[in-house]
Amino acid sequence: KDWMDGSFDGIDPDDVDAEVGNFWRTLYKLEKAFANQADPENIATKDKGVAGKNIAAKMKGKVSDFKENLPLIQCICNKGMRDRHWDQMSKIVEFSIKPDNDTTLRKMIDLNLEPYLEKFESISEAATKEFGLEKAMAKMVRNGPIWSS
Repeated sequence: KDWMDGSFDGIDPDDVDAEVGNFWRTLYKLEKAFANQADPENIATKDKGVAGKNIAAKMKGKVSDFKENLPLIQCICNKGMRDRHWDQMSKIVEFSIKPDNDTTLRKMIDLNLEPYLEKFESISEAATKEFGLEKAMAKMVRNGPIWSS
């Protein structure tokens, strides 16, 4: 819920990816455990096991559906994105997608941006490289000249 409806600005795509992967693996294990618990000879455990397996399978399906958004999340939640990158992406979709204070991940996903993902990925990759250069240059400025005259 925090990712979907919280501040868009605070989303770390790598954290989202890792947590979603952990959720999926946990639900997979739960589904297997409940399936093994569903002893057809024992009515009490059979019903609990089937119910638990069904719930775990349903939740795993929802997580799998969300996982389909991860490539888009990696692009649009990139910390290297600057106004110029958002302008490029907005030009591609022909409307502004630049985040503001009211932007949430849910709103971005609801824009149905997946058809543009390939073009967005190249912009996001450029943003990542530029961000790396910005950080390296800032470090050089902070540390002063590397040679003396």
